[in-house]
Amino acid sequence: MKLFSTAWVMAAAMTGALIATTPARAQSAPSTQLRGTISSVSPHAMTLKTTGGDKPVAVALPAHVRLLSVSRASLAGIKPDSYIGTAATRRQDGTLEALEVHIFAPGMRGVGAGFRPWRGAGGATGTMTNGTAGSLDKGLAGSMVNGSVSASTGLGAGATLVVDYPGGRQTVDVSPDVPVVYMEPGKRSLLKRGTAVLVFAARDRSGGWTARTVIAGKDGVVPPM
Repeated sequence: MKLFSTAWVMAAAMTGALIATTPARAQSAPSTQLRGTISSVSPHAMTLKTTGGDKPVAVALPAHVRLLSVSRASLAGIKPDSYIGTAATRRQDGTLEALEVHIFAPGMRGVGAGFRPWRGAGGATGTMTNGTAGSLDKGLAGSMVNGSVSASTGLGAGATLVVDYPGGRQTVDVSPDVPVVYMEPGKRSLLKRGTAVLVFAARDRSGGWTARTVIAGKDGVVPPM
């Protein structure tokens, strides 16, 4: 099973403002990404077939767990002042190339605003740009940008996005085949057999996994971030 500690990366970058409201004692341990598909679920727990894993992983679902959903979207859905996030890699010439783009629901404006380093988790899925997912598996360093779009060009055949956030600005190139999703608060009904999920979890006192945030794909979508 391929796991990735994210004490300093994605949990803070993308869902930090949400999981910050989780009780302090539950947040004392670092978060780890668990990627996979739900094989079974009950009111208080679920079992995952993890990406690249050979054994099922049980994850507790506490009452305070944060649920987000991602559904298919397109670059056409990005307008000036849209609030988005994008995982990207830096090319040799220093420019940023998107691996995915997620458009936040209006009520999520401000979540995780900023520019921070991140490292791709093992078990990257096919929703990543062809070729780049393999590089991420080999540990290619990248970045996460969350902020408001101040300008965009070429949305019909890819795009160049200028993303503003408190204290800075980044320009990110997005090719036409980069996955784009819409992120919004989710419901427990999404957690069912066959749903692809990205879970930010921590070990509890007994050594088991407890979910802090669950990002679930709708209608067959695999969370690409």
